[in-house]
Amino acid sequence: AGAAGAADTGSPRLSQMSSSGSTVDLLRRMVGDKGGGSLRSKVPWEDLEAIGALGYGSFGCVTLQRDRRTGRLYALKALSKGHIKQEGMEQCVISERKTMEMLDSKFLVRLHCTYRCSQHVYFLLEPALGGELYDAYVRNEHFFGSESHAKFFTVCCALGVQHMHDRRIVYRDLKLENVLLYSNGYACLTDLGLAKVVIGKTYTVCGTADYFAPETLRQTGHNRAVDWWALGILLFIMMSGRSPFDAEDVTQIYRNIVKGFKREAFPLDFSEELTDLILGLCQKKPERRIPMAPGGACNIQAHAWFCSFPWDMVAKRTWRAPYQPPEPNFSTMREKLERGPPEGVECVANGSDGTDDEDS
Repeated sequence: AGAAGAADTGSPRLSQMSSSGSTVDLLRRMVGDKGGGSLRSKVPWEDLEAIGALGYGSFGCVTLQRDRRTGRLYALKALSKGHIKQEGMEQCVISERKTMEMLDSKFLVRLHCTYRCSQHVYFLLEPALGGELYDAYVRNEHFFGSESHAKFFTVCCALGVQHMHDRRIVYRDLKLENVLLYSNGYACLTDLGLAKVVIGKTYTVCGTADYFAPETLRQTGHNRAVDWWALGILLFIMMSGRSPFDAEDVTQIYRNIVKGFKREAFPLDFSEELTDLILGLCQKKPERRIPMAPGGACNIQAHAWFCSFPWDMVAKRTWRAPYQPPEPNFSTMREKLERGPPEGVECVANGSDGTDDEDS
C-alpha cells in the first residue's frame, strides 16, 4: 500500500497490511464497525489523503482516501461537473445526495459528507473493499447454485431494500453489479443514482434491462414492487448462472419479461420451495408480490425456502458470511492511482480548491 504519509497519531500504517496475521482486523479498525453501520463523519477536506484508486468511469473516479488525523479509510466518489451537465444529470446527482442522507443502514453504502471544487463534486462514502458481488460470482463459479450463498446475499439485499422502502424510497437499480462486499463478507447496496422518493407511482423507465419489471416496460406506472421483482431476478441468477429472460435482441428480452415467468421455464434442479419464492417475488401483478403484503421483507423471511435460516443473526451481523473476500491489494490501488485515469476520463483525486459542500 505504501506508507502514504501515515498519521503521527498512532494510527496503523498502511504498510502493515502486507502482513497476513491480523490484516482483516486492522482493516476493520481503519474502516470502522466491520463496514457499515457507523456514525456519519464530517471529515475536513484538507484532512483527506488519496492513497489508491478503486475505479474509473465516464463520470469520474472513486479513490481510496485516508483521514490523516484518525487513519480511517473512506471511498471518495468524484463526479465531473462537465459530465453531469453534458448528460443533464444535475437533478439526478442532487437527488442521490438527498436520498443517501435519508438512509442509515448497515446494508446500504453510507454517505458521510460531500465536497465540491471547480471541476468536481465529491461523495465521501464508507468503503466496501471486498469488491462487487458480480465479480465474486464470476471468480468463484461454484457459487452459482449454492443455496447458502444465495440465501445470505438475498437477505442482505432484502434488508437494504426494506430500509429504503420504509422511507418511501424506491431503489430501481438492484443488480449483482450494485451489490458490494465488506471485508467481512457482508453485502451492501450501492449506486443510488436512480433511487427516488415515491408516493403513489412513478413513470420513468430506468434501470437495467434484465431486471426490468413488466409494469416498468408497459409504462403504466410503478412503485416499490419493482425492487422485489428485481430481487427475484437476482436470486434466479445466483442460483442458475443466467438471466431468466435472456435473448440476443434486447427487444425480445422485453417481450419475455412482459410475458412473465412460467413454472416450466425453471431449471430442473431448482427445488419446489425456491421456484415458489421466485414466482412469489416476480408476480406479474405488482400488488401480489410477497413483500407487498403487510410485513414487507418479513414475508420473505417466513417463506419455506428460508426455513431455519438465521435471518435475524444476519440482520444483526453476527452470522458468519459464507464468503470471505480476498484481502485488498493496496499496492495495486496505489499503482492505479499513480498511473492516472484512462484517456477521456476526468478525475482529480484531491483538488486543491476542494471545499466542504454545505449548501449545494
